[in-house]
Amino acid sequence: MQFRHCLLSAIMATTALGPVAARADDAPTASERFADLTAGAEKAYDARAFQEAIDAYLQAYAVVPSADVLYNVAFIYEANLARPKLARDFYSRVIRDPLARPELMKMASERVAAIDGAAAAADARPRVLEPGGDASRSAGGVATKMAKPTETASAVPWILVGVGGAAILSGVIVGVMASSKHDDFMTATKLDQARRDADSGKTEAIAADVLWIGGGALALTGLIWALTSGDSSDEAAIRFSPSFSGAGVGFVMGGEW
Repeated sequence: MQFRHCLLSAIMATTALGPVAARADDAPTASERFADLTAGAEKAYDARAFQEAIDAYLQAYAVVPSADVLYNVAFIYEANLARPKLARDFYSRVIRDPLARPELMKMASERVAAIDGAAAAADARPRVLEPGGDASRSAGGVATKMAKPTETASAVPWILVGVGGAAILSGVIVGVMASSKHDDFMTATKLDQARRDADSGKTEAIAADVLWIGGGALALTGLIWALTSGDSSDEAAIRFSPSFSGAGVGFVMGGEW
C-alpha cells in the first residue's frame, strides 16, 4: 500500500540518523518519539480517525521533519477527507523539500497535476441551471430558469384560405365564361357553332363547379384550422354542430375568438 510504504520509509529514514546520546533522565530520543507518533498516526488511520492521524503525523514532523510524513498528510486530506486544496499544499511542501526522495517528489508532482487538472475541469464545466429564478435576468446575475419556448403560429392554414379563395375567384370567372357560351349557344344560327358553344359551355360549367367546390373546401379547412389552432392547454373556443334542412345537410360553426 502506498500509504504504508511512505510511512515505513519515514521510519527507516529516522533510524538512519544514528544513535543519540543517552540523557541522564532516560527521556525518549527524537527517533523513539517520532516512531511512537507515526505508529499512533497509523493506528488512527486504520481506525478511520483521519483527523487524529493527521494531528499525530504533524506532531511527528515537528520532532523529525520528514517529507514522507508530509506526503502521508497530503494523502489523507485528498483521499479520505476530500480537501484537495490542503492536500495540494502538503504535496507542494514535499516537492520543495530538498531531502525528499526523488520517487516521492515524483509522486507528489503527479498528485499536484491531478488536483490542478480536476480544478480546471470543474471551472470549465457549465453552471447548472436551477428552477426558481428568472431566465430574463442578464447583467444582474446568472439565469436560473430556462425560458419556456413559445410556438410560432403556422402560416399553412392561411395559405389554404388564400388558395381556396383564389380557386373560388377562378370558378366565378370560368362560370361567367360558361354563361357567355350559353348565350352564344342560344343565339347561334348554325348547328355546328351551336354544338361547339354547347360543348364548350358545358366543360366550363363543370370546371367552374369544381373550382367553387374545391376552393370552398380549401378555404373552409384553412379557416377552421387557423381558428382552432393555438395553445393546447386552452379550452376550444370554436364549436361545430350539425344542421339539417330541406335543402341538405351541413354544420353551423360558432364560438369565441
